Amino acid sequence: MHSLSRWSALKDWTETRSWQSFQSKGPYVLFGIYAVILHARAQATLCIPMVLAALSVLWGMVSIAYLIHDKYDKGCDQHAHKSNFFLLPLSFTTQAGYTLLCISALVVPWIYLAHNTTTYLLFGLHIALVLTYSCPPCRFKRHLILAPLWDALYAYVLPVFTATYVLGLSIGSLLPPHWMGCISLWMLLLGLRHYINHIALDAQADKPIQHRTMATQYGHERLRVLNARYLLPAEMICLGVCLWLMRPIANPTSSIMMSSIGLLLTGYYFWQGIGTPTAYRFTYIPWDRCTRSLPLVLITLLTLAQPLYISLLVLHVFLFYPNTAPRHAYQLLHSLTAKGVNYGIYYFRRYLMRQSQQQIRKEHYTTYLVKKERIHKKKRKGCVAIANFHKEKYTETFVWGPLRQLRQGVHFLYGDPIPRYRDEGVSLRGSFWRRSDEDALVRFFIQKRIQAVLAHFGPLGVHMLPACQAAALPLMVYFHGYDVFNRRTINEYKARYVALFRYASRLLCASRAIQHQLRQWGAHADKLFYMPPYVHVALFPYRDHAACPPHFLFVGRFCETKRPHLILLAFRELLIRFPEARLTMIGQGGGGALFESSVILAHTLGIHHRVHFHGIGTHKEVAYAMQNSRALLVPSWQSPLSGDCEGTPVAALEAAAAGLPVITTPHAGLKEVFQNEDTALIVPPDDPKAWAHAMRRLTTDDALVKRIAQAAAYSLRPLIEQHTTRLNEHFQMAIQPN
Repeated sequence: MHSLSRWSALKDWTETRSWQSFQSKGPYVLFGIYAVILHARAQATLCIPMVLAALSVLWGMVSIAYLIHDKYDKGCDQHAHKSNFFLLPLSFTTQAGYTLLCISALVVPWIYLAHNTTTYLLFGLHIALVLTYSCPPCRFKRHLILAPLWDALYAYVLPVFTATYVLGLSIGSLLPPHWMGCISLWMLLLGLRHYINHIALDAQADKPIQHRTMATQYGHERLRVLNARYLLPAEMICLGVCLWLMRPIANPTSSIMMSSIGLLLTGYYFWQGIGTPTAYRFTYIPWDRCTRSLPLVLITLLTLAQPLYISLLVLHVFLFYPNTAPRHAYQLLHSLTAKGVNYGIYYFRRYLMRQSQQQIRKEHYTTYLVKKERIHKKKRKGCVAIANFHKEKYTETFVWGPLRQLRQGVHFLYGDPIPRYRDEGVSLRGSFWRRSDEDALVRFFIQKRIQAVLAHFGPLGVHMLPACQAAALPLMVYFHGYDVFNRRTINEYKARYVALFRYASRLLCASRAIQHQLRQWGAHADKLFYMPPYVHVALFPYRDHAACPPHFLFVGRFCETKRPHLILLAFRELLIRFPEARLTMIGQGGGGALFESSVILAHTLGIHHRVHFHGIGTHKEVAYAMQNSRALLVPSWQSPLSGDCEGTPVAALEAAAAGLPVITTPHAGLKEVFQNEDTALIVPPDDPKAWAHAMRRLTTDDALVKRIAQAAAYSLRPLIEQHTTRLNEHFQMAIQPN
């Protein structure tokens, strides 16, 4: 691999693993350090180098801990597709050099810092905790109860305690023992809560590799109760006691400031309602943002007392607040410099070397033409906004596929539960101050002169409704299936759909079943339009599949509505008569452990040697697989527990366009676009033998393959090809209803 790619991989690992951990733990370490400096009222010239040395030790320790974890988690991380240092395309020399750099960052600063027997014991205890957490035979990270305790001790309690003790030892003024104990208890509770957050977010990746954690054993709801009702309130009490004990180290004004901070933190807790388990989020809560800001308050107090500490204040802001004005000022300067250099090179090659645009831009020429066309559309024909929860989810080609084919210029917005980013990945909130998501959307709509908005999925339409109302923009909403049939979604959003139905100018429905359901809920018939999802027709040219061998194809997420296990049961029946048959299954995520369960089922049935689990595939890989298959299998049906249904599966429409016969069920939009024995073979959803019989018919009857494929293509290609035209018409009618 090219050296640039290797360094890019190393940089990505450092940013997402060691540096991210350093940024999350650094503020709490600095809280203890700044408290020591305030307590001792030490001189800035003495303390600033010590703080820098402590930060170096912290980064080195965090990095080495991750290297140890990755060494013993290599196999699990590879199976779960997680980032791992030892899975990166790095040479042994690069790995050894990086490891040596981490060890140097950990060891060298001790030349400057004070140390004694207690320091050696703390340092040794830290190493012992990391090793017993990750390494056999102990490997406490696999222990259900000891894992959170060990993680909290080595990741939070010991770093803060050691840093506070060493700095106090270096400047000759240790914090009182009861202060140290209170801070350590706060860190223990914080570490336990953060560990639970982490395993809750990793639960989906841990289940396939059978990693037992509290999240996989007890479920998210119990962990929410534990965090919201017990750990978080206890953590608040400990922090309140810490702030109370620190009153003597500050002047009266500072004491009032710190008391106000405590009141604000408590207010945040009750105002946000995060004490209730249903409202608690495992990702990030306002309480965390406030506690991470406490060191900033302490260093501000130090700066007011001794102006030389402003250097630490600036460093603190740049390290732990990357979205603040100073950081953006640096990024702006860097961007302007880069643009100046790039434009200088461009004009030199354009006018002095007389090169063409294609010669200058080389491999970026196609991207340049696309951007130029987009800018032309925006200037001549106006702009519309299309919004989705995800940027380019591999299963949602129907969202981002038609963007380039619309008449108007398109701004693509994404985010959950409300769009926060535009297509270039730039935040809508702006650089120098934070806005609410709704205000940022309204400002964006006005600045870009958006004429209409299309929101994919009903819940996103609900969240975008206030912004569209504030900007007086027409809103169209595209319903695709789960947003109408999933019981949890219905319970949360059905009542809120009423306001959406009143305001929205058009409600697009991926199936007539969706259209009928929305009509029953009160949507006006004049606003409802049946519109099957988009298909990239150019990728799926028609071909006669009668000459193809008995290779069958499944494309889709491994979720409850797709029922991939049914295909495996039917395919086993087919192999009894046609042992040369093959089955390719493209897709992976979407159903928790269904992918892993399907792999296990294939081995249990003894058919794994004839089944290829492709995993996630690109659009082109799906098109290639369809060109070389005998038939597409679409066993979609309603989920018995969640009630979830699909709209009209895109893969079925793609197969029809490509001349690939479809075996499917009378489910939702499928029974609307396919007719049994005419444009598809429709079989009962829960009868593997019926599925096997249909597969045998297509295997042996070339005439049936040709007839069904031709009828489906003749019937559905016009409907598919009109998608972009109809979407353009809907936008036009929304913008100019009269």
